[in-house]
Amino acid sequence: MGFFRRRKDKKDQDYWRREGRNLNALGRFKEAIQCYDKALEINPQYNDAWANKGVSLENLGRFKEAIECFEKALSINPRDILTWNEEGASLERLGRHKEAIRCFDKALSIMPKYQDAWTNKGLSLERLDRFAEAIECHNKALAINSKDSVTWNNKGSSLEKFRHSEEAIECYNEALRIDPQNQWAWNNKGISLESLSHHEEAIKCFDKALGINPQHQHAWNNKGASLQKLGCFEEAIDCYDKALGINPQDPKSWNDKGVSLGMLGRNEEAIKCLDKALEIMPQYEDAWSNKGASLERLDRFAEAIECHNKALAISLQSSRFRKFGTF
Repeated sequence: MGFFRRRKDKKDQDYWRREGRNLNALGRFKEAIQCYDKALEINPQYNDAWANKGVSLENLGRFKEAIECFEKALSINPRDILTWNEEGASLERLGRHKEAIRCFDKALSIMPKYQDAWTNKGLSLERLDRFAEAIECHNKALAINSKDSVTWNNKGSSLEKFRHSEEAIECYNEALRIDPQNQWAWNNKGISLESLSHHEEAIKCFDKALGINPQHQHAWNNKGASLQKLGCFEEAIDCYDKALGINPQDPKSWNDKGVSLGMLGRNEEAIKCLDKALEIMPQYEDAWSNKGASLERLDRFAEAIECHNKALAISLQSSRFRKFGTF
């Protein structure tokens, strides 16, 4: 009888895992987690159930809990490259970039030709401003699969942040040759064209991205920035309003809208936008600087000096400066 009981238990745990994966694929993540918990009640050492539960938690944005599940799975099977990669992805979402890189490196030590791990390591390195290393990772990923539009886009992003805009555009063109519907490649190509002061061409790229996805908040904001550079402030404000309609908690859109309002002499309205940006992100250097400029235009010099002092204090803490949004 013991033999048949073990077979029944194995069947049950696999059944619950399969049910969980099906529910996860349907976006029913909480129900999927319940299924994985059922499998783990039967077999607490079922590494696939721990790993899959982690993925569902990840999809719910519960990254700390996801990491706990991935660590459980890896304690059972430390050579599971998919789980090392997923744990790295969750750590990345929490801003724990160095820990994420260690997970990707672990996956790559087991399987050196694991494209996703090279790609994800590159993204983490980029967020640490280690752009040359990020580009090397994207090149490794492309050596494994040169037909991946997403990886070409990621390489372009690292090149742009490394201030190699023309090379970045070449990468975006390759991404778009492979997948003309890659909205991020269109958006990012627009950013690189904007860096080269090709404002009209940049706007065409942002329009392409918006034709694919009219809810692409970043493309609306970036189009606004290009229009702003052309002196088309009313049209820029329309774009920022579109972006804020999609994500009203984006401090950059509030800041950039304030810039355009200030350029039109609508300084009181500009200050309201800049205050909104600062409410969301109190350490936003550009917003303090731009608020100071609007207060100056209203002859409110003492308040303007306070704002500029705030901006300078933040600047002393960081050597990074924003490219857009000042006037």
